[in-house]
Amino acid sequence: LVQVAFPCMIFGPCSMNISFHGGTNATMAPPVDYLQKVFKPMVKNFGIDFQVELVRRGFYPQGNGSIKLFTEPHKNLRPIMLESRGNLISFSVYAFGSIVSQEEIEELGNSAIEVLQDPQEISQSPSPGYYSPDSVIFTKHFVNETRETAWGYGGGILIVAETSTGCLIASSGILDKNISPEELGKKSARDILRELSHGGCVDEYLADQIIIFMALALGNSKVKVGPLSDHTKTSIHFSQLLTNAQFTVTPTNIENEETFWIECRGIGFSNKYLPQ
Repeated sequence: LVQVAFPCMIFGPCSMNISFHGGTNATMAPPVDYLQKVFKPMVKNFGIDFQVELVRRGFYPQGNGSIKLFTEPHKNLRPIMLESRGNLISFSVYAFGSIVSQEEIEELGNSAIEVLQDPQEISQSPSPGYYSPDSVIFTKHFVNETRETAWGYGGGILIVAETSTGCLIASSGILDKNISPEELGKKSARDILRELSHGGCVDEYLADQIIIFMALALGNSKVKVGPLSDHTKTSIHFSQLLTNAQFTVTPTNIENEETFWIECRGIGFSNKYLPQ
C-alpha cells in the first residue's frame, strides 16, 4: 500500500499525513523497518524526504499493525548515480518480538551476528562480498515489544549493511512455527552475505522500489545492481509504459561481480500544484 501511495503523496498539492493499517512484518516482502532504515535514507538521493512513524507492529498472519506516513509536496526529483559500492563499514542487526521471550529475541539477533563474524561463512562469498570481521562495526538493536507497540505473537529481524559510499543493503525475515529464532537469524545473515557477494550498490528490494523514481526524475540515472529479480524487471516494464521513460539494462562486465547497470533517461515529471 505504501509503495502504491507514496509517489502520489510526494507529487500531491499539499502536506499529507496518512495512516496505513495491516501487516507491518509479513512474508515475501520487506518489513516496515526496511522502509525506515533503508528506503528512507536511500531515496534522499532523489531529493525525497518524508517521515514514517511505526504506531504498532502487525505480524503475519494476524496483521492489525499501523503506521503513519508524513510527506511534503516535491516539485521534481533529481537523478541518482550509484556506481560504486565502496567498502563495508558496519552491520546493524535489529531483532524484535511480541509475546516472545527476551532469550529468543537475543538468540535471533546473536545467531545472525555469529554467521556474519564467522571467517568460514565469509570465505564462501565471492570477492565482492568478502570482508574482515575485525574491520567492520557490529551494532545490536534487540527489542521486546509490548502490547502497546505490537499486536499478537510474532518476531522478526532486519540486518543492514552500510558501506563507505553510503550504500545500504539489507536482508530480513519473520518468525513462524516452521523456523526457530536461531535458524532465522542464520538464514537472514546468509541472505545478506549473498546480496553482498553480487557487488551491487542496492539489494534486490530497493532495486525494484527505486525504478519509478528513476523514471520520474529530471535527468539521467545510473545504478549498479545485482541479478535482476522478476519484480525489478516488471517494475521497469510498467514504468516505461506509464511514463515513456527510457531504460537500458546492461552487464557491467566488472571482474568477479555479477552486476548490471540500470540506466534511465527520466521524464522530469513536475508537480503541477507547485509554482515554477
